[in-house]
Amino acid sequence: KIVQKYPALTCYWPTLLITLNKQKVIPETLTIINNLKAAGYTLYVFSNIGKQSFEQLRTFHPHVFEPFSGFIYTQPEDGWLQKPHKAAYKKFLKKFNLQPKEVVFIDDKQINIDTAREIGFHTI
Repeated sequence: KIVQKYPALTCYWPTLLITLNKQKVIPETLTIINNLKAAGYTLYVFSNIGKQSFEQLRTFHPHVFEPFSGFIYTQPEDGWLQKPHKAAYKKFLKKFNLQPKEVVFIDDKQINIDTAREIGFHTI
């Protein structure tokens, strides 16, 4: 979306992408993820970042993504559909063949949690 809005940034996009993806892993979060996996939960990533950014993060921190069974992120093919749009949650459910009542949705944005709850997800 950034390059579409600001075409002059196209030549800088690879460098911008690397800079944007230099997040640090929070050890406590990784512990929670691994504990949930060990307890038998199936884990998925449902992210608003795009494929390029997501794949770069997986390259930088492969151990963070190992416990996850699947990933969904925004794509140009569906108009960059993302949370909190209800269609994004329905896309997630369809991709992983899940029912809302089977999902515990964890997010750091209240609007995303509210929409998930409206659809029937359990939320944190």
